[in-house]
Amino acid sequence: MRTVSISAFVSVGILACFVAGCSTAQSRRADVAKTTNTGAEVLGCGDIMSSVRRAVASAEISDAEARRIAGFPYLRISRFLAHIGKRFKDGASGPAFEAWVDRLRTEDAEASRLEIANLSTGEMVELGKRIFGRAGNRESIFEAANECAQQQRTIELADPRRRQRLIEVAYVSDNYSELARSIGLFPLTSIPVALGWEQWKKENLSTFRRPIADLAVKGRIVRYVPPKSDVVLKAADVRALVERNRDPLLGIPEPKGRDLAQLIQSFAPIWQIDVAGHYDQIGHPTWHSDGTSIVVDRGKPTVFTRISHAVVGNQVLLQLNYSVWFQERPHDGPLDPLGGTLDGLIWRVTLAPDGRPLIYDSIHACGCYHLLFPLEPLRSKLHNVRMDALKELPAILNVASMPAPDQRVMLRLATASHYLVATSVVEEQGIEPKGRGYRFAGDSSLRSLQLAHGGRRSLFRGDGIIAGTERLEGLVLWPSGINSPGAMRQWGHHATALVDRRHFDDPDLFEGIFGRLELGDNVL
Repeated sequence: MRTVSISAFVSVGILACFVAGCSTAQSRRADVAKTTNTGAEVLGCGDIMSSVRRAVASAEISDAEARRIAGFPYLRISRFLAHIGKRFKDGASGPAFEAWVDRLRTEDAEASRLEIANLSTGEMVELGKRIFGRAGNRESIFEAANECAQQQRTIELADPRRRQRLIEVAYVSDNYSELARSIGLFPLTSIPVALGWEQWKKENLSTFRRPIADLAVKGRIVRYVPPKSDVVLKAADVRALVERNRDPLLGIPEPKGRDLAQLIQSFAPIWQIDVAGHYDQIGHPTWHSDGTSIVVDRGKPTVFTRISHAVVGNQVLLQLNYSVWFQERPHDGPLDPLGGTLDGLIWRVTLAPDGRPLIYDSIHACGCYHLLFPLEPLRSKLHNVRMDALKELPAILNVASMPAPDQRVMLRLATASHYLVATSVVEEQGIEPKGRGYRFAGDSSLRSLQLAHGGRRSLFRGDGIIAGTERLEGLVLWPSGINSPGAMRQWGHHATALVDRRHFDDPDLFEGIFGRLELGDNVL
């Protein structure tokens, strides 16, 4: 009993300190507000956070990459972090749990900073008056909201019941609407969709069995090549780099700074594109001066990068993502269901524990055309894999080669459709003079782009879709349950199957396709 009493006393004391801290912060803001002539009422932490959320919702600029967690307005979550959160189902406490919550807070803080940056000047001024009783700037608004979020996290999650509740609601819904599937008679309409996917594979994947030099060219071949680097990473170097950047509490590899830059550069592909028009040139998406339409600046060839994670066996693997954007997929006639504004392609490299690529895969920015390229030794383990549970078989191509440290993967893209039609491995030496250089940019930069006449705006809507990129195919494929099939979308919203339920950012994606995979310390 004595132990319990002391513990309770300490808990009460800690909570009192937290509340006092919050009160002190509010007092500082009150002092500021009292010096103004507005007579504005000073807001408490809860009101500050809700004021920011209301302003963001009213402006329709919510960032959709990480989802808000119901009942926990200071946290946001991704599919990967939801997967990690399952570890704490039977014990929501301890250093690892706190490290996981830290990541949920980071997701919210990053999204909040971008949302506040994307408020118009007028909206920002009004929000500042609401919070401080005067016009505040974006940084002061973010700092006030973030300070309150930190304090609310500390106070609320001191309660074991709130921690347990967090575990119960820490999930991400899939991108499929059961209502749409019901209304669209999915059991019937999915049959021709599955057959259509099989036919597409027959018509478009034979090119991977032919040498790139033998493929037809409709325009001219343009190579986009990564920045030159004197650093050559061997598999052992990659493994050491990844391991020294692994979170010791959660086992998550997350390289930053120079280490990340070296990894990104080392595995960056060469993009070999059949260019028959402006629509085949990669560039940097930006807002037109009219502020309503999006243009791809072809004068700035850019490859957007991000890291993600796969969970294979009991290990968290690092993934390197590379995406390119085109102005459009041109219409092939007035009723072309696939043509429309903007087009993009993502190439992903999943690294094995030994520092070598384990599997490549790619999708278009709509989530369509998911292609998988297992490498050895994974490939040899998949010969007898049965995928009877899948209604929509993915495109698995056993054609990719393992590049040596002085080699680079080259991707051949078709004109207009921008389909990936071949891969090869080439010697890096001598490539750069024959190609056009591209630059790297973080994928998150697209969540807040500069406007021509001041201000900022995300490339994406609050539902993760890029407005104006809808395709006519959506009128046919909506019974799949996917929101606007064919439209370009934000990370975290790429549903990759029309019949089954799969997502590009699902850490269990590969095991969901191939079944349970066990990784050794070095190789499969």
